[in-house]
Amino acid sequence: MRIVEKIGFPSDRISSVHNTINTDLFLAHNTTNTAIQQYRQKYRIRSENVCIFMGSLYEEKRIPFLLNACNRIRELVPDFEMIIVGAGPSEHLVRDVVKKYDWIHYLGPKFGEEKLELLALAKLLLMPGLVGLAVIDAFASETPLITTNIDYHSPEIDYLVNGYNGVIVNNPEDYQLYAHEASLLLSNNDQLKILQTGCRESREKYTLNNMVDRYSNGILLALNN
Repeated sequence: MRIVEKIGFPSDRISSVHNTINTDLFLAHNTTNTAIQQYRQKYRIRSENVCIFMGSLYEEKRIPFLLNACNRIRELVPDFEMIIVGAGPSEHLVRDVVKKYDWIHYLGPKFGEEKLELLALAKLLLMPGLVGLAVIDAFASETPLITTNIDYHSPEIDYLVNGYNGVIVNNPEDYQLYAHEASLLLSNNDQLKILQTGCRESREKYTLNNMVDRYSNGILLALNN
């Protein structure tokens, strides 16, 4: 909305539809303790201190920053494990790293039930680069997202409220600070629960039904004017 206002379009003629995706699958997914233990065995995850990256692997996703941060998190949280899901031009960087470290798991692209299983295993969604609709996955799965304050996020970044339903690290060049924020949440269950509560509340706001209603209301207002 702010972008459209900046080019001079009247604010009273702009409808913010809260772009989202259908998250019904998340709500129906089995996340009992028994199910999560089965997922751990399936994907050979040994720890409970698990984070995940899920998305395309290209320059704007800042994969080198992510990998540096993961190394630092591992130093701070010795049983930390990282799952990386996706494919793209930066894939070779991930493949090189997993040859060195058995605590980084690269699984390629995943969809549907497998995607939900992997998110259920993770405490945090680590995405230091461009964030778009992945924020909806974070809310729906109650997996708080940590990103950085870069200037080329997609508009959906506005849904992420620092300290309420996720974390935005102010210095986008400091991977050690990013790792510090992640390690604090892995070690502080109370703070993690606060963000998870924010995710639950946010997923009630950013729904497909609400988007359809806001879109329809915008059209009706335009017609009435």
